[in-house]
Amino acid sequence: MPMDWIMGLIGGLMIGVGGAVYLLINGRIMGASGILGGLIDGSGKATAAERLWFVAGVFGVPTVIFLMTGPIDTHATTNITVLIAAGLLVGVGTRLANGCTSGHGVCGIFGAGLLLSGMTDTAKVQGWLDIFGAWDPTLAFVMGGDIIPMAIAWRLTDGRAPVLGGQFPAKPDAKFDRNLVLGSVLFGVGWGLAGLCPGPAIASLAFGGWPHILFFAAMLAGMLATPRIRSRLDSLAT
Repeated sequence: MPMDWIMGLIGGLMIGVGGAVYLLINGRIMGASGILGGLIDGSGKATAAERLWFVAGVFGVPTVIFLMTGPIDTHATTNITVLIAAGLLVGVGTRLANGCTSGHGVCGIFGAGLLLSGMTDTAKVQGWLDIFGAWDPTLAFVMGGDIIPMAIAWRLTDGRAPVLGGQFPAKPDAKFDRNLVLGSVLFGVGWGLAGLCPGPAIASLAFGGWPHILFFAAMLAGMLATPRIRSRLDSLAT
């Protein structure tokens, strides 16, 4: 088995373990897009401190690894138009659809898992999406590693309460609505263009250079604009 696949599986397991630990202890699902988006658009004011700690962890641990190991090539595009467009699409898409592919994790474990699995490498992500070309299956191992701990954690929630008290979140509504479909399409286009989504965008800020910073800024702008876009879509539907 290629080493990239093994590292993807290990990184995915780390991401999944982070999400499982947070779910079982705190009773909440942790996803980079929801946590960051709630800070940006103000919907997460009640848990702002917790969200800030999450962002600090996702940013901080990969930064420490970068300082210890040296340069990390993310193969990001330097096309300014693509970076801005992709950031806006990912920002709006993840907020409309209430999530993205890196939807589970907790602080440093999440950030280290993203780095180790290769999700901060845009070439890996775009290779995964290139199913009719030079397809790279590494992200399948990341997702498989992520699913295993989370599946176990959800089974452990039956008849139990979180360690810190309260209740576990209810199962999400499985229906497909306009926001889910539109948000997923927008996110998919942006993800394919730049190879970045919220979690990896945070994790790679310290070593990805100006392309990652520009994408991140555009993504935040998209997240900030999403409540107005959602409101406008709702008014058009009535």
